Amino acid sequence: MRHFLVALFGFAALSSASAAQDMEAFESSMAGLAGHWSGVLAYRDYQSGERSEIPHERTTRLAPDGSYLITELAFTDPGYRVFGAELLTIESGRLIVASVGSGGAEMVEADLVAFTQSETGWSAELSSRGNDNNAPADILYLIEVSADFMRQTKSVRAIGAEEFEFRNAIEVRRSVVPG
Repeated sequence: MRHFLVALFGFAALSSASAAQDMEAFESSMAGLAGHWSGVLAYRDYQSGERSEIPHERTTRLAPDGSYLITELAFTDPGYRVFGAELLTIESGRLIVASVGSGGAEMVEADLVAFTQSETGWSAELSSRGNDNNAPADILYLIEVSADFMRQTKSVRAIGAEEFEFRNAIEVRRSVVPG
């Protein structure tokens, strides 16, 4: 069984053959995230509801055996620099992301809902159930990647609510192409 770690959506069920093919293509595409990326971390402030952006950078490395990705990340929150790391893998058909930083540690498991490839890149939609602002929520992740650009968007929906709301996103450009 292959394992692969990586960084993150919906509720549609895929046929098992299609789901396995999409997961294999997703896993293969994730290896292309290795390299250094810089841009912004955008987020919706819990109190004001306003969208803010701060500088963000990340360096992602593929394990020598290809079984996982490790991402070291940093962003500048007003007044201080924040550092963290993510370990990403695919286990039993689910994306697993273990994150650690000054705010503690967490693990997220997400199901692949859709995967699309084109000549210019790929996109994946994943879903999970978790917490947002200390309340249970459905979580939707959208990852969009081209050769030199990546956007990862997280949207949340409180349990019982109808609409998903933007929570955060990273929008980064590759600044060092892997060798």
